[in-house]
Amino acid sequence: MTSAEKKHLTPSEIRLGIRLACQIRICGDCEIYYDASESEMQICDDGKLTASASNPFFEKYGVVIDIGTTTLVAGLFSENGELVVTKTALNPQTRWGSDVVSRINSANEGKKREICCVLRDKIDELVSGLISDAGINSAEADGLVITGNTVMLHFLCDFSTETLSCWPFKVKSLFGYTVSAADLGFSALPAETKMYLPPCISAFVGADLVCAMLSVDFCKKGGTRLLADIGTNGEIALWHNDELTVCSTAAGPAFEGAGISSGMRGERGAIDSAKISNGKLIVHTIGNAPPKGICGSGLIDAIAGLLELGLIDESGYMENDRVEIAENIFLTQEDIRAVQLAKSAICAGIETLLATKGIEIADVDVLYIAGGFGNYLHLESAEKIGLIPKGMSGVTRCVGNAALSGAGMLLLQSDLHQNCQYISEKADTLQLAANQVFSELYIRGMSFE
Repeated sequence: MTSAEKKHLTPSEIRLGIRLACQIRICGDCEIYYDASESEMQICDDGKLTASASNPFFEKYGVVIDIGTTTLVAGLFSENGELVVTKTALNPQTRWGSDVVSRINSANEGKKREICCVLRDKIDELVSGLISDAGINSAEADGLVITGNTVMLHFLCDFSTETLSCWPFKVKSLFGYTVSAADLGFSALPAETKMYLPPCISAFVGADLVCAMLSVDFCKKGGTRLLADIGTNGEIALWHNDELTVCSTAAGPAFEGAGISSGMRGERGAIDSAKISNGKLIVHTIGNAPPKGICGSGLIDAIAGLLELGLIDESGYMENDRVEIAENIFLTQEDIRAVQLAKSAICAGIETLLATKGIEIADVDVLYIAGGFGNYLHLESAEKIGLIPKGMSGVTRCVGNAALSGAGMLLLQSDLHQNCQYISEKADTLQLAANQVFSELYIRGMSFE
C-alpha cells in the first residue's frame, strides 16, 4: 500500500484488495479486474411508495436501506415524505460467494467478522453519499430502517450464522426491534441515531419479504394472492382463506446479471429488453448506449426470443456453444443452464405453495413480482420460459423493489411497525428442501416446454 492509496481508498476497499492502478508497478503477467460498482445504475425508485409521512420514524431526514444478497439500495427521505436521493452498490460480501449458503460456510470457517465489517463499511459509505448529495449534515439523518433477508441481518449485527448452516436452521434473532448506530458500529451517523430492523419470519424468509407484503397490503381480508420476491434468495408468499404461507428457494444471482458470461447490472449500456423482428433478435439498451452486457430483464427476453427462433430447444440445448445476441455480446450454454435452474426454482416454489393448499392457477387473483429486475420484466417472456406458471401473466403485477417500498413505509409511518409484527407472526413456513412435490415440479420446470 502506498500513502496515496491509504488516503484515497476506504477501509472496505482496502480489505477487498482494491488498489489504484496509477500506483501499481507491474513486474510480470497479471490479471486486472475493473470494479464498475460506481457506474450509473437504473435503480428501482419507481413511485410505488404510497405512504404519507405521518408519525415518521425520524425528525428531519430518514434513511432506508435494503440489503440484498447481490445489491444494496439506499434512499434518503425528507420530513414531508419526499424521496430526496437514492444510491446503490454491489454487496461487497460477494467475494465469499454469490449465495447466502456460501457466505454462511465462510463465516463458519472464521470469516464472520470480516463479512460483517465489509457490509457495515459499504452501508456507511452509502449513507455518507446520501448525506453529501442531499447537502445536509450527518446529525440531520436521525432515523433509519434497514431491511434484508434473515442471513443478511445476521451478518449486519455480527451474529453467529453457525446454526443456519444445518437443520433445523435455528436463528439467533428474528429481529423486529430498534438499535443504535453505535450498536452496529456505524461511523457516518451520530452514535445515538436509531435504526429499526423489521421482523423476519424464519431462517430463510426475511424482513425483505415482510416489507414487500406490507407495501402491497398483501394480508388484507379475502382473496387469493401470491407474491414472489425474485432475487438470489427467492422468497414466495401465498395468502388464501386468510392464512399466510411462505417459502424460500435458491434462485441464484442470474436474474441480477451475476454469473452470466455477458451479465451486468442495470446500468447504461445493459441490454434490458429484446424482441423478434423479421426473424431476428433486436435488443434495446439502457440509455440507448452501445451494448456492454445484459441484465436480468434482457436475459429473460433474449432467451424467450432464442426459443422462438429455434436456437434453443425445449431442453435448453444449443447446437452452438454460444449465440451472439448483439455485437460482442453472447449467451453460452452455461448461461442457459443457469437460467433454467433459477426460473425452475421460482416457478416450482409458486406451484408447490398452490398444490399444498389445493389451489388451481385460475383461482389466483393476483401474483405480485417483486425485486429490482421485476420492475422491467416483460411478463409474456417470463411465462414463455417458465419463470411464472403458464396462464398467470394476465394476473401478474410487477411491483419493483417492494422490500424497499415497504421499508420506506415503516420509515414514514412508525405505527406500521406493529403491522409487520402481525405479518411475521401469522406466517407459516413451508420447507421445500425435503418436499417431494417441490422436487418433482423443480425437475419438470427445468424444461422450456
